[in-house]
Amino acid sequence: MKLNYYISSFFWSTLAKILNAVVGFITIPLLLKYFGVNNYGMLSLANAANAYMNLLDLGINIGSIKYFSQWRSEKKYGLINNVARTSISFYGIIGLVNALLLFSIGLFGESLFNITHDEFLILRILLFILAAFSVINWISMVFSQLLISANRISFTQQMLAVRMILKLIIIFITIHAGLSLPTYFLLITFNLALIIFPYYWACKKNRLINSFIPLFHWKDFRIVFSYSMAIFALSFFQMTAAKSRPIILGIFAPEAAIVIAHYKIIEVFPMFIASIGGMFTSILLPKSSNIIAKNDTRGKEKFAYEGTRLTTILTILLCMPVALCANELLTLYVGSAHSHLAIWLQIWCFSMMISLHTTPCNSLILAIGKTKPIVIATAISCILSIVINILLSSIIGVGSAVIGYFVYIIILSTFNYTYYYKNILKLKFIPLVFAFLKPVMLGSLCYAIIFFLRIETLINASASIKINLIIRILVKTISWAILFTPSLFLFKQLDKNLISWVIKRKNI
Repeated sequence: MKLNYYISSFFWSTLAKILNAVVGFITIPLLLKYFGVNNYGMLSLANAANAYMNLLDLGINIGSIKYFSQWRSEKKYGLINNVARTSISFYGIIGLVNALLLFSIGLFGESLFNITHDEFLILRILLFILAAFSVINWISMVFSQLLISANRISFTQQMLAVRMILKLIIIFITIHAGLSLPTYFLLITFNLALIIFPYYWACKKNRLINSFIPLFHWKDFRIVFSYSMAIFALSFFQMTAAKSRPIILGIFAPEAAIVIAHYKIIEVFPMFIASIGGMFTSILLPKSSNIIAKNDTRGKEKFAYEGTRLTTILTILLCMPVALCANELLTLYVGSAHSHLAIWLQIWCFSMMISLHTTPCNSLILAIGKTKPIVIATAISCILSIVINILLSSIIGVGSAVIGYFVYIIILSTFNYTYYYKNILKLKFIPLVFAFLKPVMLGSLCYAIIFFLRIETLINASASIKINLIIRILVKTISWAILFTPSLFLFKQLDKNLISWVIKRKNI
């Protein structure tokens, strides 16, 4: 049963993420062409402003899942019901605050953004639509938390997959029926809000909650709230560094609507990488918690070194092919007019590779719980990344957001290696560094060989442009993989011992 749960959860989570990436990949060029660069920029800016409002969660989402799971194992069903229904009250208040903030920006925020008056009028309508659905969207999180804590994550991912399919249908209806941008956005936002109904139905069916009527058991809710606030500071700076970038571009970049559209174009590839890489934490955190609880020094070191090596290899497989084919991917995706963005996509991919490879050691840090130093480091790196984004936005446009985030990742990774991993986790610096550097050097060498040999130029150019681009992407990716994969075994970066270690982790 346990193994089936992990297999099912992993399958549906992966499917939902891939489907989300595919829908985005297919539809962004269509919407860009249909609405135009400027209007699409307003769409992206509205979504970015609303995404940043997720900070209002205050870390309650993580805390609720933790305590709902714990209380379920202790059979404290009455406590779960009281806290869940109090959470409905909490998220209802948060939803109202979210709506008021969006409504205020829509009324008085024209001077905040470097856009024209006509563009702001469009943005205002989009913000008002988001505000109208804020309360429903926030409350739906309660039912999601209950389902995940009760091992019903497969159901939540199935519903997300259905939502992606409905989104695809709405986009094609919009294009073929000639719907306006506000009408399209209303339908998309309504589609997002609909998920509350299957979530609540599943909670009632599985007796996870007895009513949707809010309660006010704030004393019980305080247990979740106190735990969550410890996570909030770290989440605040992490989310600010990630989510503030398009907002800053909207405020400081010349021709902000176009620059934000450029950001959205290149974002789809790193976001897909991040969505797959994000599963590493959920897979590794339970094991790291067990190691720390047992004070298993040998197990901790093996987990850190082997985990870092494996995660590095996986991130290289995700990032390097995208970077290698950046020009072709962008040309195929949105046309040659945007191929100049390839350099920023390549830098972003490299940033993701550095960021994701630290997942195993970072899961050990979370298991220990000593987060104060990393909160300070995250705050400093976040502020520096924002300053860089602001200063460079008028010079290199979308590149300022990419460079700013790259600096953020470098500072955090350096701090983790020089302070946390060495002083807190008591890990050996050299083996840990080489667990990352050796696979990267092999991948980079193979990258350089394919880049300088320019094998793709041997392809028959008489084919159609799209077919030619697809073939070039396949040839470059497969050629790189043919070089990289054997080199991992040849230089003992991937062997039967590592494969055996992975199998043991999966069976835990």
